[in-house]
This record gives sequence, C-alpha cells and structure tokens, in this order.
Amino acid sequence: WALADRDWAAGARARIRTDCARLVAAGEVAGWRLVGEAGLFATFDTGAAASAQARLAEARIWSRAFSWSDRWIRLGLPGDDAGWRRLAAALGAT
Repeated sequence: WALADRDWAAGARARIRTDCARLVAAGEVAGWRLVGEAGLFATFDTGAAASAQARLAEARIWSRAFSWSDRWIRLGLPGDDAGWRRLAAALGAT
C-alpha cells in the first residue's frame, strides 16, 4: 500500500535526501572526506577507519569498515533523534 501512495513515496524520498545530506555534513564536521553516498548510506575516508569505528561503537553506532581499505567507513542514516544526537556527539559536532 505504501508504494502505491505517491504522496507518501515522494515524502519518503525527500526525507532520505535531507537525512543523507545531514549525514554527509556530520562526517565533514569530523574532518572526513565523502567517498560516495547512496541515499541510506554514506562512505567516508576517515584517515583511520579502525579508530573511527571504535569511537562510533563506544557511542552505540554501528558502522562498516572495509577489509580492503584501512581508511574508509560506511554509515547508515540514524533511525531517530537520539541516534542523530549520538552521532553528533561521537563526531564532535555538538
């Protein structure tokens, strides 16, 4: 039903674009360089993925480091306001 609701679908796409831009901005505040984004996810060059992942994990933020890169990390969109606050605090954007 949701996919047949064009207004809902348009709103969802707009929210995803806005939230992805917010995620990219948070990564840039941390000094990370955007490698790419795919709406629900963004990949960054952090300079040191293992330490970035450890810092995020301490804030209960799941991330993906890549076995073939010691610099890149991928983050998904936080699911709620508390997640956005944890991300901002972990990245020093508060």
